Formats: sequence, C-alpha cells, structure tokens
Amino acid sequence: STILGGMRAAISAQNSQMALSAEEISEVFISYLDLYLSRDLQAEVMGLEYAGVTPIPLFPYVYKPYIQAKTDYWLSAPGSEPTSYHYLAYARALTWGQIPELVPGPYVEDPNLSPAVLSYFKSVGKALNTYSRFLERGSMLPPAQITSPATAVVLNGSYVWSRTADAIQSSAWRTAAGETGVVATNISDAPVSFALPIDFNRWGLIAGLNYSVVLSTASGTMPNSSSLSSTTSLPVTVQPQQIVVVAIQAPPLTAQAIVHAAAYSTGPVSPSQLVTVFGSNMAGTPLSASSTPLPTQLGGLSVTVRDSSNQTSPCPMVFVSNGQMSFAIPDNVATGPAVITVSSTDGRTGVLNVQVSSVSPGIFSANGDGKGAAAGTAVLVASDGTQSFVPLYSCGATAGSCVPTEIDLRNAAQAVAVVYGTGIRNRSSLAAVRVSVSDISVPAVYAEVQGQYV
Repeated sequence: STILGGMRAAISAQNSQMALSAEEISEVFISYLDLYLSRDLQAEVMGLEYAGVTPIPLFPYVYKPYIQAKTDYWLSAPGSEPTSYHYLAYARALTWGQIPELVPGPYVEDPNLSPAVLSYFKSVGKALNTYSRFLERGSMLPPAQITSPATAVVLNGSYVWSRTADAIQSSAWRTAAGETGVVATNISDAPVSFALPIDFNRWGLIAGLNYSVVLSTASGTMPNSSSLSSTTSLPVTVQPQQIVVVAIQAPPLTAQAIVHAAAYSTGPVSPSQLVTVFGSNMAGTPLSASSTPLPTQLGGLSVTVRDSSNQTSPCPMVFVSNGQMSFAIPDNVATGPAVITVSSTDGRTGVLNVQVSSVSPGIFSANGDGKGAAAGTAVLVASDGTQSFVPLYSCGATAGSCVPTEIDLRNAAQAVAVVYGTGIRNRSSLAAVRVSVSDISVPAVYAEVQGQYV
C-alpha cells in the first residue's frame, strides 16, 4: 500500500489528468486504481477458463464512479467479418460505461475495415462523452427489466463464436444530482419496439412525486410524457445500431428550515429531541411511522446527523410528507455544531446546519403548530384520593380550532397538569426545570421520559 500510494501521489503531482491503471484486478490494490482493463469479452471468445459464460457488469456495478474501465477488445473487424459480435462488444462497452477499444495496429487504417462497425464505434464514443454524467460519473443501478427479442451473434475470424443475445442491450444509472438514466442500444439489423418499465421500487424512485421524462436522442420514439408519479411502462422504438438515453429527472429536494417539533421555534436542538424540517419535494405522500423502534427510513427518506466529533448517526423517523418531515435527534449526538443531511432513495439530498445543546425544551400544542392550548391533561385528585382526568383543551370541527379549557378546581384537593414536550430529558436535575403558567412560576414535580408516545 505504501508503494501504490506513493505511485499514485507521484503520478498526480506530475499531471492531475494521469491515472493509475492495471490489467489484472486484485483486492489488495483496488482502492488505489483509477482505471482497469476489463478482459471479460476476450475471455468470452478466446477459450479462456470461463469461455461460454455470459459476462455481467459486476465490477462497474460495485466500483463506479470511483474506478473507470477500458474494454480489452482487439479482434479484427474487416468488412468480410460478420458485424454482429462487434456490435455486441461495443454495446457492452457503452452500457457498462467502459472506454471502447477499436483494434490496435494497422487495422484502423485498413481499407477493408467494416464501415458499419467503425460508425457504431464512433456513435458509442460520442454517447459515452455526451452522457458521461451517467456512464462515467454516475453509479450503476439494477438494469431495466426489458423483454427483448433475441438476435444471432456470430464471429468467424481467428476465433469462431456463435450464440444469441438480447437485441436491446441496456443499463440504468443514477447521477450524483439524483437523475436516473436508462441507456439502451439495438444490436440487431431490424427496428425493435419494446416496453421500457419505469420501476419506482427497483430504482428507489418515490411514488407520488412528479418525475419528468426526457428522451434525449432522436434514436427512438415514445409518447410525450410530461411527468410520472408511479411505476409504469413507456413504449420505445430503437432503430438498428441506434442509441437511446431516457433521462428521468426528479424535482429538486429542498430542506429550508429545521424547527423544534413542539414549539416550532428555531434555535439549538438537543439529543433525543423531536424536530421538524420544512422544505419541498421530499416525500410523495404523507406517511407516519407505525411501529417502534422508529425506522431510520420512511417514505423513501432518511436523515443523518454529523456532529462536532465528526460522528454520523441515523435519525429515527416519525413523519414525512412533501413539504414537512419530523424525526428524532439521536441520543448519542455530541453538543456543538452539526450537519443534518436529508437523503432520498432516488439520490437527492438536502443539507442544514444546526447547533446541538444538552437541552432545548418545548411543549406540544393541541393544534400541532406550537401555539395556543397545550396538549395535555389536568389530573384532579379529590379528598378521598379518587382521580379524574380533564383535557386542557377543546377542539372544534376544523383544524387549528383547539382552545384552552377552563378547569373546575372546586372539588379538587390537588390538581396536576400533565403536558408533553421534547428536548427536556437531558436536564441536569428536576430543580433545574422551571415552569410558568401565565407568568406565574409553578413547581415541576416530574420531568422524565414517558413510555406512551415516541
């Protein structure tokens, strides 16, 4: 590791555009590579130990975009040679996000070089450059489950190879900005029409959000869909050796403000406190957690906190919607500055900066907006010890109509108001908890964790 690390540093110091590459892959030095030479296609046709086994793009699926690849493919492509396997080879380079190789040596200048293969090679190279946000800098997703007709694939040069392959070769990608792309090409000699499944679950798209769909090349035809909000299929037609890229663009996720979930006030947050983030284009539909312990992902959304000790912790999720989400600050978060990151399964993120303190008290309101009547109950204790419970509020039929209720204390020997809050449990002592009712100080007789609600 010392040698490889030094080599990489020396290479970068000489030229930041240079890359450390290798022909063979070993887990020992994989983390130091920028580029590797993929020999899957050579093995497929040259009688190596796993010849006859269809290669799959496992390496780019795992390591893209951190390590790029070059396709090791140097079989001659003269005009007398069948073109079908060459099309398959370059289609794989395209859909696997690899740098294609033509043929080294004199073949490039050979007047017998197949014009069709050369034209397709150029199309692949242009597509890799045009859609580098997917194929170079993106992460590979599980491929679309396309039902494709089979086409014969033949090679009759130095190596004889004959089989069938899917006429439509495709892959799916996710950019760092959360854009999903499907790259498809037709290696057969006839147009192919198929249904392109846009599977929200397969690709982590969030049902209920509106995604725009853009067919970003004239290679195929499909209906003019302005938006999609659930799993569906789109009809696509691809001409022979044409390349189609379907871009599925999510609305931008914004996290605008973080507030106290009870008081709806801004300011510091505290460990184990419930908080609310307001924004836009977060979840597709409102969803509440239905079990405990609370999940760390809900409605395709998750939240992490990176605290002042540089430790990152997942947040238990309570509620999500398009414009609002509520969650708990983890109980192990260190005090000081922290970064809240909202992430969606479709690759979008939103970031907020907060300050963490040991306590950040607030009382939940009956209207759920941090104002007006407190959410709580009066416990009235008669002289004989019997208890009765009276809500501290009454509500009308419309949202936000809750108002304080008068409590009749005439027959009560003792009265206790039980209210619910958050950001209190880390208080230093019960004596440190100060409560006032209409500017009148009253003693706090209990300020602990309750076991009924989250």
